[in-house]
Amino acid sequence: MPPHAFLGYSLSELGSIFLLITGFGGWFIWLVNHFITRPLQDSINNLANTVQDFKNSSKEEHREFKEHFEKLDKKLEEHELKLTKDNEEIKTLFNRKEEG
Repeated sequence: MPPHAFLGYSLSELGSIFLLITGFGGWFIWLVNHFITRPLQDSINNLANTVQDFKNSSKEEHREFKEHFEKLDKKLEEHELKLTKDNEEIKTLFNRKEEG
């Protein structure tokens, strides 16, 4: 076995094997990155944007619903006050009729 050999391979053969493995490894990593990782990351980003848009529109709808509900609640209070006032007026009119 020559002095510049390892596992039966010369240094130039080992260098060639190393370069081939590194080249194929780099090519494989590029393929995975280009066809799997990047499209998956784009889909995840798109989904995150869609969820954020949904969250924002949901907040806006909730705010609008709350405003509408508060308006209805205010109207209900006004009607209750008017109803109470009308009931008092009716009682007063009946009391006058009974006295007169």
